[in-house]
Amino acid sequence: MRSTGRTFDDAGELIVPLNAQLQLPLDAIMVMGLTELALHSWDVYVAFDPNVEVGSYAADLLVDLYPREIISMAASRLVAGRVGQASLRVHIGSSRRILVMTFADSVILETADPGNEPACTGHLRLPTSGAWARLLTGRLDDDHMPSDITSTGTPTLHELRTLLQGDPMSTGDAELSP
Repeated sequence: MRSTGRTFDDAGELIVPLNAQLQLPLDAIMVMGLTELALHSWDVYVAFDPNVEVGSYAADLLVDLYPREIISMAASRLVAGRVGQASLRVHIGSSRRILVMTFADSVILETADPGNEPACTGHLRLPTSGAWARLLTGRLDDDHMPSDITSTGTPTLHELRTLLQGDPMSTGDAELSP
């Protein structure tokens, strides 16, 4: 096999077309593979133990590495006019991370600098990185909701769960239920 001269460090420069609308860097595709492995493992384990969480080895990585383009695609089709202008502070307890999701015409997810978080319209506290990974992928349902999640302000946890359950590859919009 002939070498291309590229290294793993070049992975982010390689673009993979997933469909006509979505092209992602190879490193994002690799993280999506980790996401699939971690979450499908959880799908199996939770059938035997409803209190099990996504493995922290993968979930902690996903806090930083989950492709933010996917989050924006999943939510941006749904957010316009429904949540309005809002910003949500997300505190993930197990990883001691603070993220800020800004909702406008699109959704932007950023890591907040500790002690320098912007004023937000809502606050969400999740106990684990696994709960965050499940929220992002539509698996934070009523039957598998950690009891120590807190949500105040706008958007509500219900609105956020509804916004993030959409399939970013689909062309239709999901509806927010009352």
